[in-house]
Amino acid sequence: MKEVILATVLLSAAVAAHAEDADTDTGKTALEDTTKAVKLENVIVNAPFRRIQYSYAALNTSHNRQQMFDLQPRTTPEALQGMTGVWVQQTNHGSGSPIIRGLIGYQTVMLVDGIRINNASFPGGPLPYLNTIDGMSISDIAVVPGASSVAYGSDAMGGVINIQTVSPMFTLSHGFSVHGAVTGRAATSGMEYVGRGEIDLANDVWAIHAGFDGKRFGDVHAGGGLGIERPSGYTEWAGDFKLRRRIGANSVLTAAYQGLRQYHIPTFLQIQNGKFDKYETKKQVRDLGYLSYRYTPQSEKLNYIESTVSYTRMAGTNWRIPKGSTVSTFADDDVRSLGLTADISLQPLLWANLKAGIDIYNDKVFSSGTRSDSSTGMSESVAGSYPDGSTMLTYAAFAEAEATLGKLKVGAGARYSGHRLSISSKDFGDVTLTPDAVVADMHISYELFRHFTAAWIMGSSFRAPNINDLAKLGAEDSWYFVPNFNLSPERGLNMEVSLKYDGRRTKASVNLYRNNLSNIMSLVPGQTSDDKTEVDGMPVRMKSNVDRAYVMGFEAAFEQQLCTVMWLTGNMTYTYGENTTGHQPLSKIPPLFGSVGLKYAAKRLSLALVSNMARRQDRLSPQDKEDARIPKGGTPGWAVLRLDGSYRLGHFMFAATFDNILDKGYRYHASGIDAPGRNAKMTVTYMF
Repeated sequence: MKEVILATVLLSAAVAAHAEDADTDTGKTALEDTTKAVKLENVIVNAPFRRIQYSYAALNTSHNRQQMFDLQPRTTPEALQGMTGVWVQQTNHGSGSPIIRGLIGYQTVMLVDGIRINNASFPGGPLPYLNTIDGMSISDIAVVPGASSVAYGSDAMGGVINIQTVSPMFTLSHGFSVHGAVTGRAATSGMEYVGRGEIDLANDVWAIHAGFDGKRFGDVHAGGGLGIERPSGYTEWAGDFKLRRRIGANSVLTAAYQGLRQYHIPTFLQIQNGKFDKYETKKQVRDLGYLSYRYTPQSEKLNYIESTVSYTRMAGTNWRIPKGSTVSTFADDDVRSLGLTADISLQPLLWANLKAGIDIYNDKVFSSGTRSDSSTGMSESVAGSYPDGSTMLTYAAFAEAEATLGKLKVGAGARYSGHRLSISSKDFGDVTLTPDAVVADMHISYELFRHFTAAWIMGSSFRAPNINDLAKLGAEDSWYFVPNFNLSPERGLNMEVSLKYDGRRTKASVNLYRNNLSNIMSLVPGQTSDDKTEVDGMPVRMKSNVDRAYVMGFEAAFEQQLCTVMWLTGNMTYTYGENTTGHQPLSKIPPLFGSVGLKYAAKRLSLALVSNMARRQDRLSPQDKEDARIPKGGTPGWAVLRLDGSYRLGHFMFAATFDNILDKGYRYHASGIDAPGRNAKMTVTYMF
């Protein structure tokens, strides 16, 4: 209780000390003005950069770069924690799976600069892929909840996470300008050390950005006397480069590369339960290169044309040593994706907009394994996680239209998606599947009175089976997987009502939804080729289209401006998921959760006192009850308090966080590791 009183006193003192400065200081920083950190605007998500999905998302579903600086998230998944409607599940601190409207993993689309992160090996549960996006390179991150398959294709059943990385800006003169920044960050107990350097070089024709950073994450020091959770730390290196070139008055060509390497990411749970001496991702790799062309004519009818060609590589090596064994197994999975997207935006009438585009992605999976015995020095090749050389081709076209008639807006869209999956192995022979899907959506909104808008949204969605669904083989988490080649797309039909008040001092939003799901690929008991139902103490499971279900709930948020420099904010999310086939709860449904905060923002100083909280979740599916990440009887509720802030002084920017002030021992439901206990973190940036 003393810590709460102290934090409140500090916040109040800072407000009093800087109130006059807030009204008179007109300086800017290289990061965005800190006053923007508390403005919670309606989300419009772009993909590749201007494919607009009109969203009626609740407040507090996006962060800009200034907010990322203030919050100092350890990883990109953790940057989503505290957002309205987003629950982040972590099996280890090198991964993070956002759960949006009760759907996890590959039922949510993730994009970086408009390019899909989702690939042919995406699993349904915990995944490391979002954590391979370097949080230090992000300029904006936004979440759109709800069915979005018309704009984004397969997997967009629960929602979309759209990440934009830093882009250099052109100047107004022919001479080159040079700007840059050097950043250092450290956390108590050695839990985090980060260093980054970046530079921008630009004139009116060329703009270049380059950044590089290194991170070392120490073992988690959990709260509530839970102690040090060892091993849980790892190291990371990342770099990003972006070049923009004006071509004439109306065109811009962008070339970019992003690379990341992570080393020795352990899964603490598997060591803690005594089943393994070594259970880690030895190396995790992401490479992305793309070339994008954007044409923006001075035309009343044509808004823009944009096309992007991309190459993505996601690779990882998993290393396992069973407890007391001298035998190591290594599984190497490497997915390489070629992508092509093209978009056009038209305004044939003053009151009508039309957008259309195509998506083509081709994924190839390279998978192999090695078993070695340290006692004999012998080594042999074994089967990988998937049949080596498997491919997945996706091709799609979509169109969306919207009309604005005074206070009324009406929109509709449709997409066709085709897929071709080819799998060949000596154990299973040649298998080819060609699932396809047609989806549509529509929305109607009306401004009932000034600042208050009501909307009705309906959209169908789907998720095509991928290589992980069809042909996953081997141990992962608490199960041993075997293939099933008789799968078809999952389907969803989402209906929701959105109410939003957007006044000058008061903002509030409520979204109520129900998503009916069918043909769900669920885990069912399976057998190995030699009729085993259990391998190394893990039950054998496979995917099958056996279930129907629904998810319903609400997302609510508010922002109240108390004075010129202070705001009260809060949000709450409730999710209820029911498997109607088995008359049982859906797996990994988050509990009721939310946050409340008091925020102060001036030109130089920004402060926030925030409490995040969640109720107990004891409504468990049979799969949850088998899951070693979930305590027997359910995950306890919790409430934690955090004080953070930032300050600008000349060329310097400072950010500090005092987290879990009451040293609560807790974990996010379905996670395999506890959250850090009481800790402090500080970031210093020098800008030139």
